[in-house]
Amino acid sequence: MDKSGSLESRVDYLEARIEIGDLVAAYGRAVDDRDWQSLGGLYCIDAIFDAVEGPFIGRDRISSTTKNAPQCSESRTTIHTLSKSLK
Repeated sequence: MDKSGSLESRVDYLEARIEIGDLVAAYGRAVDDRDWQSLGGLYCIDAIFDAVEGPFIGRDRISSTTKNAPQCSESRTTIHTLSKSLK
């Protein structure tokens, strides 16, 4: 973080970092809880998720694709953990 900027720009930077961290945590909770509606809500309407299987366009397509992915089946467990970035 550049500490030479204005106080306002430094606060904006910190708020953005917190919001990004909250988004990452919400993604992990949604997938781990199999809460596909919440997962879809994390993406903008016209989001593009570029995956090996091809790009998936739109929040509904992204959440349904994730829901139907073999690694997200109800019989499997996912555990997302978070840690502080070293940067």
